[in-house]
Amino acid sequence: MEVINKSKVKTIVRKIVILIILVCSSFLISCSDNNQIAIDYSEKVNELEVGEFFSLSKILSGTNVYYETTNTNVIVVEGYYCKAMAEGEAILIAKDIFGNTIKKYLVRVIGDDLNDLEIIGSERLEVGESTTYALSKNINSENLMWESNNPNIAVVENGKVTGISSGIVTIKVSLINNSNIYATKQILVTNSTYNGYLNNQYQDFTEVVDLSSLEGILEPIIKKSKTFTIGVNVYTKNFSEVRLSSTGTAVIYKRNAVSVDGSISSDITDDTIYYQYYAITAKSVVNNASFVTIYYNNSEINAEVIAVDSKVDIGVIRFTSKDYFSVATFGDSDALKTGEFVVALGNSYGSEYPNSASLGIVSYDSRYVATDTDNDSVNDWDALYIQHDAAVGEGSSGGALVNMKGEVIGINSLMISDEKIDNMAFAIPINLVMELVELLEQGIVPTRPLLLISVVSVKDILKNDYLLEYYPLPEGVKSGFYVAEVTEGGVGSAAGMQVGDIIIEFDGQKISYTYELRMMLNEVIIGSNEEHLIVVNRNGTLITLKVVF
Repeated sequence: MEVINKSKVKTIVRKIVILIILVCSSFLISCSDNNQIAIDYSEKVNELEVGEFFSLSKILSGTNVYYETTNTNVIVVEGYYCKAMAEGEAILIAKDIFGNTIKKYLVRVIGDDLNDLEIIGSERLEVGESTTYALSKNINSENLMWESNNPNIAVVENGKVTGISSGIVTIKVSLINNSNIYATKQILVTNSTYNGYLNNQYQDFTEVVDLSSLEGILEPIIKKSKTFTIGVNVYTKNFSEVRLSSTGTAVIYKRNAVSVDGSISSDITDDTIYYQYYAITAKSVVNNASFVTIYYNNSEINAEVIAVDSKVDIGVIRFTSKDYFSVATFGDSDALKTGEFVVALGNSYGSEYPNSASLGIVSYDSRYVATDTDNDSVNDWDALYIQHDAAVGEGSSGGALVNMKGEVIGINSLMISDEKIDNMAFAIPINLVMELVELLEQGIVPTRPLLLISVVSVKDILKNDYLLEYYPLPEGVKSGFYVAEVTEGGVGSAAGMQVGDIIIEFDGQKISYTYELRMMLNEVIIGSNEEHLIVVNRNGTLITLKVVF
């Protein structure tokens, strides 16, 4: 007869109960999740020490993803990096561009090594402002030594940092008994305080232009333009590191007055304590900014990016100041003629050469340039520009192109740099800019109608035997666009468009160039359900298709 060991039985029962609890807990966690996505509990991959970070994959299961965390106290995500902040657990969630959950990871953070000490707090501080910064570890303040690498910009005492002047300063904290254990933090100090009285009385530019000589015209034009042109500094940060990544220029187009009671009006009164400004700049300047400032007269103040256009190189920023700036006056870019004199204003190479001005002429009043707006190395937009030969240096993007009346007729966007080309610059026409600004200042990014098809110009096919082999053309076709690809579910697909069709007309107008089609599409109102007729040549037969946006 077999003798049963009660101790072994208890041990077996206990293991079975623990196993059931673990299974049930895992099941409940999985089933309670709205997306029904199982969590990966691989401890080997997902266990971190405090302060450790690792890179994240941009693609999972063939899908582009981004990441979120359920507990930012434990782990933080910046771009495609995950960093452990404190002991505990958090769920790292990978999502596709539509917000659908692709995968979840359980991340455990362990350890409390003082070598991973961090300074916690804002990366920005105002001149005259004091802020006390915390540490990621609980350490007696008597054991700490705080230092500033530049007391002219900011001073620190027992973790309390006070801004002295504009600039970037590094604050360091270390253990008194072990200087090898320390933490640093970069802080941007800006001068945008506006409490109290206004710094100066307001005055707009009213000087009479002397038309007797070119010198008499240019000097007041440039002087006036400088009153509404400001510099833009773009800062990026990676965890606690802050750096000045690029510079640009902006044009002030709106000014509001803010009163003591906080009310905002376009009228300046005795109760006005500071001003609120809106400025136009280039999307390429501020698009990837962590934060931005504007600078003038050796002062640097905080600004915020309201919105940038998805296709046109335009963005809107806003800032407040007790200094008075003039607001730009605008001309009619549609009336611009090739050969007119223009002046380009900007900050060449940033703050090294601020308020630079250059003279040129309009080389071509309406030039369409194919542009890659989503950085996939494929031109997906035909942008309208004013081509001119006024010198535009690096740092002048977003600056004004001004006519001989002192009116802004364009916003400088890009220049072509090549040893075979001299002073070939492009500005976005101001009439187009102001249409977009009305939406962008409200945080609305314009949506363009798209056929969701890929096309190849017939003219390009006829010039290239290689293309002609892959894109055969019906006899007699000399212009239009060969449809190389049709996206299923798109507007073009819904209208019955097929690969091999050649688009030759849109709403009764013949089209030979991509910008002509783009111009017509820009007149379409998305969601209007209006019908538009597109004529295609399909194997030598003309067919009219109806597209609805």
